[in-house]
Amino acid sequence: MWYSAKPSKMTSAEMQFVLIVEDDDDLRAVVTQTLRRAGFRCIGARDGEAALAVLDRERDRCVILLDLLMPVMSGWEFRRRQLADARIAGLPVVVMTATETLDQAAIHADDILHKPLSFAALLSTVERYVRAETTAGFDDGSGEDITVTEV
Repeated sequence: MWYSAKPSKMTSAEMQFVLIVEDDDDLRAVVTQTLRRAGFRCIGARDGEAALAVLDRERDRCVILLDLLMPVMSGWEFRRRQLADARIAGLPVVVMTATETLDQAAIHADDILHKPLSFAALLSTVERYVRAETTAGFDDGSGEDITVTEV
């Protein structure tokens, strides 16, 4: 179940967790702790390869917070593979980077959080994508369009 700071009834088709893809263990822990205190379910991954493994076993919708410079599989390679997989291509991705713009980061993503992170910006960004997902239609892979609205 996806939890937000303001409880609401949600359907199984809605966002269920935040996937934090960050190789810096301390930063990943702080982001996870911050989001959990705000009521979000979080799963961490050290690199893009680990993140793809999480997405392969988890069937719930999520928002992805993505670092770019990581060992094993970079954020750029993760994003390339994510976009090539129809099951997960539509999941929103927020890049966490020190660059000023997504153009400078040379990646197609939904949003950007600048490092060092502002935790107010982190929370408001995650909330924005959770709200967008809970009211938007999306393809769950069944071949039928589903529209989710808050109850």
